[in-house]
Amino acid sequence: MLKLSKIKQIILFIILLVISIAVFLFDIYLTNDEIRLLLPYIIIIYFSVWYLGSKTGIFFSLLAILFWSIAYINSIGDHNINNIFNVIIKIFFIGIQYFIINNSRRIFLDNEKLAQTDSLTGIMNRRAFYNMLTYEIEKAKRENSILSLVFIDLDNFKNINDTFGHKTGDDLLKIFCSEVKNMIRTTDAFGRMGGDEFAILLPKNNGSETSLFVKRIQDRIIPIFMDNHWDVTLSIGVITTDKPVDVDDLIHQADTLMYKVKNKGKNNIEYKNL
Repeated sequence: MLKLSKIKQIILFIILLVISIAVFLFDIYLTNDEIRLLLPYIIIIYFSVWYLGSKTGIFFSLLAILFWSIAYINSIGDHNINNIFNVIIKIFFIGIQYFIINNSRRIFLDNEKLAQTDSLTGIMNRRAFYNMLTYEIEKAKRENSILSLVFIDLDNFKNINDTFGHKTGDDLLKIFCSEVKNMIRTTDAFGRMGGDEFAILLPKNNGSETSLFVKRIQDRIIPIFMDNHWDVTLSIGVITTDKPVDVDDLIHQADTLMYKVKNKGKNNIEYKNL
């Protein structure tokens, strides 16, 4: 909801700046001397904080304080203590409005992140990954590009919980996710699909690139498991496609490949090009 592209952010910044100047000029030349415009500045601060971030919100808050103060001081003839106090009150009011808006935005973003994040590992949960996969499939259709989907199951993970306890199992999952997170690009997506099953989305990755990537995962993860005396391996299913596909069908096919590996003895990789 809050994410805008860079060009849209620039356009919104310019629009808010122009509106701020217009409000200031209107306030200076057309407003009654006893009435100074304040609500338009609050609305501008709201949009700047909500869509452009807290730092931009500070800029427009300071601009609002400057413009409103100039308009107010310009309208009064007597600079007595009451008028000065009124200016100070309005400055505090604008500052409080910024704080309320920024705090509300922060709470919203925190709640949104919690709703999309697996609480144990800190990666995407199933719903967030599904949404990202849906978005990337539609994007690939528009751009006529390729993508790869990797499904990973941690073989014998249940034995870790049974033998060493759930805390060790949790530690294993955290280590696995931390290592994989360090290997993916910022454009990739990594999610926990449930239990010991994970998925990685690799936009614009062809079959050979994805093959190298999953082998790197094996080469990095398996030695870590062995060093900790965890008899856990990886069953991996990989789908690469450059055709329009249904998101549920793509997930099903990757999941089927992964279980094909498990049924054939685990600790291997199955590939399929669509």
